Amino acid sequence: MGGGNLGVSTLLCFLVAVSCGVSFAVVDIPVTSVTFTGRVQLSNDGRYAMFDWSGIQISATFVGTSISAIFNDSTGNQYNALIDGKFVTLLNTTVAREYLIASGLPHAPHTVVLQKRTEAYWGIAHFGGFNYQSSSKPQIHKKIQNSLKSRSIEFIGDSITCGYGILGHYPCEFSANTEDVALSYSYLVSQHFSALLHVESWSGPTFQKLLLVEYQALAWSAFARHY
Repeated sequence: MGGGNLGVSTLLCFLVAVSCGVSFAVVDIPVTSVTFTGRVQLSNDGRYAMFDWSGIQISATFVGTSISAIFNDSTGNQYNALIDGKFVTLLNTTVAREYLIASGLPHAPHTVVLQKRTEAYWGIAHFGGFNYQSSSKPQIHKKIQNSLKSRSIEFIGDSITCGYGILGHYPCEFSANTEDVALSYSYLVSQHFSALLHVESWSGPTFQKLLLVEYQALAWSAFARHY
């Protein structure tokens, strides 16, 4: 991720946020107190995070009874949402707004994790932090230490690494609804070795094809920017 396109994306993100009433200004758990796994870029003011690769993981701790995530997206990225290690819901970020993850939780310490299950094809995500309900605000939020895992594994690949079509049934057309990197070999290998997962993959073009003349336009717009 990177390159000149981010400047335009950031400006559009700001304009959409203002027009839709979505604000990154004041949140209970800002992105600077969130733990990210994968390639993530923070905005210059530290109010939101930008990313696009499969398998990006967002983690935070809180004490409260409900929690929601703020996204300024309209591309249809999807996320597995887990509370205390258990799947609770699927987030489909089709509009810029606050997305409820869970409510009715015991008023106790919890860990929330979002796993980006869709690939970079679906566009750059803009994440603005978490809000939660609690009777014990304000709270000090310390980042979860990724160093608890001593290994990191990085996968560079294409559709099979993204988990493309892994939820589909033949014949299966390309869709965010049938994609989940958490079911792919890359995620399973990282779990087996208790390693942090980093995925850079894009369905369709392979590393070799991206270097050919026929893929030159894609190579400069996708390969050089993402790989």
